[in-house]
Amino acid sequence: MSETTPDHDATGESTSFLTILSAVALAPLGLVLLLAGVTSIGLGRLALTSWGWLWSIESIALGVGLLAWSSRSARVTTLRRGSAIALVLLALIRVVFFGGTEEASIVVLDHEGHTVGSSRWIDRLFEERDASMVGSRLLTLVGAVPSREFPALPALLERSYPQTEADAPRLGTPIPATLLDLQRADAFDTIVVEPRGATSDVGVVFLHGFAGSFALQCLEVAHVAREGGARTVCPATSFVGAWWQGDGEAIVRGSIAHLRSRGARRIVLVGLSNGGIGASRLAPRLRGEIDALVLLSGVAPSAPTPRVPTLVVQGDHDTMVPTRAVRAWARGRSNVRYVELAGTHFVLLERREEIDAVLSEALERETERASRSSRR
Repeated sequence: MSETTPDHDATGESTSFLTILSAVALAPLGLVLLLAGVTSIGLGRLALTSWGWLWSIESIALGVGLLAWSSRSARVTTLRRGSAIALVLLALIRVVFFGGTEEASIVVLDHEGHTVGSSRWIDRLFEERDASMVGSRLLTLVGAVPSREFPALPALLERSYPQTEADAPRLGTPIPATLLDLQRADAFDTIVVEPRGATSDVGVVFLHGFAGSFALQCLEVAHVAREGGARTVCPATSFVGAWWQGDGEAIVRGSIAHLRSRGARRIVLVGLSNGGIGASRLAPRLRGEIDALVLLSGVAPSAPTPRVPTLVVQGDHDTMVPTRAVRAWARGRSNVRYVELAGTHFVLLERREEIDAVLSEALERETERASRSSRR
């Protein structure tokens, strides 16, 4: 018996060492999961979706389980295994059943407008509202965006998302892929929103602003377009939304080509914030490719007078893209209609009905032009 004792002790010491080493290695991951879950609940609060709550609670549970890796408690082991299994199941359910419907979906396009894939799995994992609520409140808390209207954004988002989620259930969001810098000219996420009823000859390309392609703003524009029979595509570029740089122009051209391949004969380019600045800068390069321009809360001061009918919509208290500068740019320019509404940089969400009306009017004009052209 005494001869086997040293081997037993050596095995025990080896097991203890491996346990300690594993605990040290897994501690950072456990801490990240714990902090992510707590932060999501703390900042998202009651605005979180049920999916957000599930992700947060299971992340906290797994984080605690990993931090207590060296514990031999049966409860800790059960907590760790159960939460890990739950997170895997959540991910599988989201990946398999999310990504959109026939009416609104996320696809991956290339610079020629070809569909090269369905939505990336990472874009199916989370609800956009959860990321938006947590992110906007975090940025407000740390003062990352100095604009005085930014602190009002979380409450505005909380009011706006229910209708978006009803219009596009199980969509997901391109934001994760954008944060990972995966948007390229040969493979970029695009939200495609199909028209209701008969399809018109008009297609809409919507360019997002800073922080990525949020389905919220895309669908706000798209629901107006789809009522008039127009198909809408909302491509994604870099997080900053600098469409006039890098792959931005190629992505816009690919989006236009995709609409052309689906039968669109007239293209309306819509830009929001940085997307509006980008659209105004790209318009001269896209001569012959676009037939109308809509600039929402954003225009480049140096942009030349557009050669196509242009609608400019601006909030009268916008401090992020100063209203005075936009008003001065629009004044006296041919083809430019300027509409100023009571609101801030987020006027698209603050004055939805008024903007829906002016957008609908602009798209109806393009539909009429397309109809007249087809009769010639």
